[in-house]
Amino acid sequence: MNKILLTLYKRISRHSSVKFFFKNFISIVRQYLNVQDFTYFEKRIFSGDYHVGTPNLVVDCGAYVGDEIKKFQRLGNAEIVAIEPQPDCFEELVRKFSKDKRITLHNCALGDHVGAAKLYVNSNKQTSSLKAVASVDESWSEHFFNKTRIDVKLRTLDDLLKPSDDARIHLKLDVQGSELDILHGAHKLLDKKVISIMTECHFSQVYLGQPTFDQLYKLLHSFDFMLLGTFNPIYNSNGTLMQLDILWLKNIGS
Repeated sequence: MNKILLTLYKRISRHSSVKFFFKNFISIVRQYLNVQDFTYFEKRIFSGDYHVGTPNLVVDCGAYVGDEIKKFQRLGNAEIVAIEPQPDCFEELVRKFSKDKRITLHNCALGDHVGAAKLYVNSNKQTSSLKAVASVDESWSEHFFNKTRIDVKLRTLDDLLKPSDDARIHLKLDVQGSELDILHGAHKLLDKKVISIMTECHFSQVYLGQPTFDQLYKLLHSFDFMLLGTFNPIYNSNGTLMQLDILWLKNIGS
């Protein structure tokens, strides 16, 4: 515990703004204690409390090393498709989950077309992206330093997935600025199969070409998704909103 507190102290001491620390206290503690966030609305979705039914397939885009997979395993009995482009992170997924018959793993990036792409691998691999970093608040810059670029396969969700007729998909997008591209490559799934979506959304420019909230809302609204809740806000050192997670639900009538 002393080691954790020392790490927190060092992190706090780098920020001149007390307001910044208190706004981000929960995010900072989660980062160092690896605490998973079970949102109230997510649990309700997986309990079948909404009119869309219970998800029987989770599609985890940007699975990293599987932290969210563990959460989805605890939330219900849905099958899980995990997609991660970084080779070493994918190897970790294979090590952890390859023996679980409910989980299918894919080593590729996702976008709005099939082909190849360059992935920016950053100092904190959770910030790696198909998009170049534009600018980042000084308090977060150490996490976004680009170390290298690698070649990756590029797929669309409509091309990659062939779900069953009765599939009810919960789609999780933690893809660092590629949210809109991936949704454009998933029109068939959005129209008929996806019932709920968790997306990350940036409100200050972090990646070149990242979508705005308005763009995400317009596209998802056109497929009859409504905004259900927002979670996990992260702020810049000046107190402005950097990013948050948004939960969307298919509006097919109650």
